[in-house]
Amino acid sequence: MTTPIHDAVSDKSPARQRLDEIANMFSALEADIEQERRTLANLVESHRQAEAELKENDGKWESTLMENNGVENTESERALFLTTTAKAKIVRLSVLMKDQKRKVAEMNIRLGGMTVEYNNAFLNVAAPIVKREVDKVIEEIYKVMGPSIKRVIGLCRLYRINVRDTFAAFYFSSQYKNIHGEVINVDVLEKIKSEDDVESLIINAIKDVIHQDNINLTDDELPDDHPGAYPRSVFGAMKNKPSPAQLARAKHDAEYREKLFTGEVPFNNF
Repeated sequence: MTTPIHDAVSDKSPARQRLDEIANMFSALEADIEQERRTLANLVESHRQAEAELKENDGKWESTLMENNGVENTESERALFLTTTAKAKIVRLSVLMKDQKRKVAEMNIRLGGMTVEYNNAFLNVAAPIVKREVDKVIEEIYKVMGPSIKRVIGLCRLYRINVRDTFAAFYFSSQYKNIHGEVINVDVLEKIKSEDDVESLIINAIKDVIHQDNINLTDDELPDDHPGAYPRSVFGAMKNKPSPAQLARAKHDAEYREKLFTGEVPFNNF
């Protein structure tokens, strides 16, 4: 029995039931792929052993035969048997390995195709949860932060400070001559536009919280209908499949399709 991707929770909405259904199918196929991969690994090891046997015994038949003046004996017959058997193994194992690689690749493609359906089902569960929490945050901003923000804005209006102007300002003087030729000094107040204004400071403080790294939620902070974190296995399956361009070429190019499905051409979906 495969282990479900998500833990069971009290939420049995149609969206959650659909997610669990797809997750269980995904886990079952993933387990099948793992079994086929083990089979492939065993075939590869058997192929390696056959090559080692061939390397060890190849040429022994000739040398043993010549050492015995061209007369067959038990040792030469054994060397010939081992060499012939190893060569036959290598040929047959090569075919089995190629077929097994194709089988694993096709199963990975099926698994990768399931990720699209899984993503839709996961978002149908996760998106409403996030939207609900966002609504709570917005409500808290109005209730908790709203009065403080209003106080700041009220002070700005009293002091004639534009909430989009920086606190920094400087004066500079310029001169010009009037029609009588007199030099007139004019002082000008220049306000600097920057990200240090009142509005930006408040917004950027919120953005700093949003963009924090390493935000880890405790179990107490998770909602009751939490579906679990997005599974690494699903993300891995998305990468472990051909790109749309590769699949399109494989439809019309038999040689390319064979290389793609037997692992000679790597998938480049990401």
